[in-house]
Amino acid sequence: MTGLVLINAISNITTSISSLALLLHVFGDPDNEIWDNKIKAWLAKIGLSVMICGATSNALTLSNPPPTEIVLNIGIALTLFWLSWWQWELFQKMHKKASAKQEQKPTTKPTPKRTSRPKTVRKNA
Repeated sequence: MTGLVLINAISNITTSISSLALLLHVFGDPDNEIWDNKIKAWLAKIGLSVMICGATSNALTLSNPPPTEIVLNIGIALTLFWLSWWQWELFQKMHKKASAKQEQKPTTKPTPKRTSRPKTVRKNA
């Protein structure tokens, strides 16, 4: 195994793991905005799934592509790693805000407010 094959395998493993993490972050949240547009959601799911399958296949077979493709694989791996890391930090930030809001809410039930409307009396005809 040459150094380029090892670098390519590492970048493909990174691409697989980062794509899977991104898939889980984005589609694991039912309140994510991507669910507003079903076409975009399905395109993202299919694209990430195909990328996971391809990168895993390349890593398992220890493919030996040309050096320019290895550079491309490194760039894709680093970009997806950064994106999944950013998505994780965003998830943590949103989780902290939600737990802080939940702690601020009073534990007692609010009493219903009475309206000041006069009662209407119905006459039987």
